[in-house]
Amino acid sequence: MSLFDNLKAAAKGATGIGLSADERYARAYEKGVFLEDYGAASRMFREAAKQYEENGQAIRARQALANAALYDYLTARTPETLGAASRSLEHIDEIEAPGSRDEVLQAADLLAELQGRQFEMLAFQAQEQPNRALDLHRSAAGCFRKLIGKDLQTYRLIPTGFHDGSAQERYFFHEGHAAYYSGLQLRYADPEGAAGLINTAAQHFRQAGNGDWQQRCTTLQADLRAKRTCWFCHREMQGVGLNVDFYPARITQYARELIARLDQDKSSLHPEGGQAAICIVCATAIQSQADAYAEQRVAELRAEVEPQFAALARQIASLSSRIDNLRFSQ
Repeated sequence: MSLFDNLKAAAKGATGIGLSADERYARAYEKGVFLEDYGAASRMFREAAKQYEENGQAIRARQALANAALYDYLTARTPETLGAASRSLEHIDEIEAPGSRDEVLQAADLLAELQGRQFEMLAFQAQEQPNRALDLHRSAAGCFRKLIGKDLQTYRLIPTGFHDGSAQERYFFHEGHAAYYSGLQLRYADPEGAAGLINTAAQHFRQAGNGDWQQRCTTLQADLRAKRTCWFCHREMQGVGLNVDFYPARITQYARELIARLDQDKSSLHPEGGQAAICIVCATAIQSQADAYAEQRVAELRAEVEPQFAALARQIASLSSRIDNLRFSQ
């Protein structure tokens, strides 16, 4: 190759002028992906896609656009770029693994992962909406179920800090959340049925290797199954923290011995002392009446002191006016 040819090739590689579509595609890796400059990679993939379209190479153009959208997501990491990357994968069969030029994936697998990430993101944003969170976690689980036994691709580049390497763990993690929210929905109508669902959630979290959520569900399950007798109405209620709870009370030794002597429910008094079990019906009735009395007393006090405050305000205004007059008269 002559010196002129060498200079021409060097200029071509540096500026991208005169590159073929395949060369532009390769350049996106060499000058973008491999340097972890994903924004530059995305721009170069789009340039390659445009040239592929001009050449009538529709399949290659779609693949280049899918890579452009994928690296847009790896750059911006927003819901919008994630959604665009997912949509771009619907139109191709294969794509290179993120960060690699040689490893080729089924586009459907990467699509399932990105859709799982979309549902996952929305599910965590919907924690205060149990019905919506339940549906979203189920949808996320369905996506990751398709990937069991396969490597996750984007989580090693955009980690979440939990279950980033295993589709199976991520599947069980979302199944656990789906069962958890199902239990929360059922707890007011059927504490025992809810406890069963929460137990299922605990097992899913165990399979995911998530000890924190497993313990959380185990504790909630125990509370849902616990029964206590209300100190006031003597009805047994199931679901501590739900249908019955412990309220501050002065508990004497005599009271404990009396319950034991009468062979009544000892669990209506907290074992650590100072609290008695009261069902939600009795508790809210007492609280509502106490609030009513408090509002009535506040109204009475307001009627009593407001005229006094008004009189003091008038005296202050009069004194202020006299002080102003004295200052101006000097």
